[in-house]
Amino acid sequence: RNLQILRPFGRFLELGKRDFYENTLVGLRPFRNNLSYFGIDADQLLAGRPALTRRLFGAIMEHFAQGDFFALPVVRFPADRIVEAFHHMQQARQIGKVVVDLQTPMAVGLHPEHAPLPHMVLDADGTYLITGGMGGFGLATARRLTERGARHLILVSRSGAPDTAAAETIQAMQAQGAEIGYRACDVSDHRQVEALFDAIREQPRPLRGIVHAAAVIDDALAENLTMEHIQRVLAPKVAGAWNLHQQSLGMPLDFFVLYSSITTLLGNPGQAPYVAANTWLEGLARYRRAQGLPAVAVLWGAIGDVGYLTRHEKTRDFLQQHLGGAALSAGGALDTLEVLLASDRSGLVVADFDWRAVRRFLPNASAPRFAALNDSTAPGHEMDLDLRAHLLTLPMHAAETFLSDLVRREVAQILRLAPEKITNDQNLAQLGLDSLMGVELALALEERLGVKLPAFLLSEGPTSARLAQRLAHMLLKEAADEGDAPRLDFGAQQLQHLADAHGVVSGSADAGRLLSAGSR
Repeated sequence: RNLQILRPFGRFLELGKRDFYENTLVGLRPFRNNLSYFGIDADQLLAGRPALTRRLFGAIMEHFAQGDFFALPVVRFPADRIVEAFHHMQQARQIGKVVVDLQTPMAVGLHPEHAPLPHMVLDADGTYLITGGMGGFGLATARRLTERGARHLILVSRSGAPDTAAAETIQAMQAQGAEIGYRACDVSDHRQVEALFDAIREQPRPLRGIVHAAAVIDDALAENLTMEHIQRVLAPKVAGAWNLHQQSLGMPLDFFVLYSSITTLLGNPGQAPYVAANTWLEGLARYRRAQGLPAVAVLWGAIGDVGYLTRHEKTRDFLQQHLGGAALSAGGALDTLEVLLASDRSGLVVADFDWRAVRRFLPNASAPRFAALNDSTAPGHEMDLDLRAHLLTLPMHAAETFLSDLVRREVAQILRLAPEKITNDQNLAQLGLDSLMGVELALALEERLGVKLPAFLLSEGPTSARLAQRLAHMLLKEAADEGDAPRLDFGAQQLQHLADAHGVVSGSADAGRLLSAGSR
């Protein structure tokens, strides 16, 4: 219709891209009226014709300054009203743009170490249901509920039978006076869940709380995923949670807890279905809360002393190295859960990590939503400045030794090796440091020291000693450029080597004078 209503000799400017990529057919009949059609991809204009882009942008801004052009109307919503923004957009009544304002600072989460730790007091005459409750973190949760007064628990798993370790824990709970029932139930099957709740309704004790901890972890890269694989991971969390939600409607619940993961914020290679399932759980929590129903979703970090990570030590070590913090203990995690339940807070992260390490491992951690965290760990942070200052006070050989140790530690973290297994003269490429790992190493050193290694240096398979030598020279050169290079006690051979590295053609004495003077 756009082409049909153009007057003769009209010009049509196409700014959209969908028809280009979908190869949409266009009838030529309208072009009998001497029409012109222009396909415009502004992205290509910016990349391919930067000079033209600057000229056009300047001309456009002049029209704004003169009042010839004006901005489209904007309906603005703060980020915490994003659902309302989408509802507004669905009505298709706005003129101009609907904008979600992300400038509002991130909400500050709870800091349990600064808050009182209230102990839950549970109803001894109530019933509490824990899915995934016969092992790992689900069983640890069940034990905490008994410690807080619960005396009637139903533990659910697909097998319906605890293993030896779980049986011992259950016996300890029974010794505290708890009545523990366990049964086989695939929570993703609505018929089985319906039968479970029919049995719960028949007993005299009302259901007072649900903890949905059931999960299947089956990692695979996206290219290797099949529908069966995706369904296997999604079903227990998504279908299971929905079945629990529907069957518990109308029951006097005190809490409905959904166990999610920090990966919904950061992503995690190989866990796309798992991340999707947890994201859905968080959405269900928001939905229930909007309906006035109890719901708390918790985004757990790695928990190291029970569950999956206790059976997969390599995965636990990998996460600790790349998140830069220790895995949580089940006890500490459940302490925080009690705080969240007491304060009725949902959707918060409970984790221990070093944000600098996270940012190196997961690119999504540099997204604008994490600006508050990134600002506090940006290159040039006080710790890095202190490190640079310390290095500049050392003799060259001591600085190189220090930096060599630093490089070996960073390489060891990336390759998951013990630092002592890496020698200063080993070719890092031969140790298994590929190009992507080399980029990770370069970013890590840039964040620690504020200097950027040339890309070609990593492609040449350097040793730790060679990288340390180059870093020392770069640090000293930057200090000299800034006019604050210290007087260092270099030997004649080191001075000449450093002078050669920076293109100084002179004797060692001249090089020494240049360096001492803070000059190139």
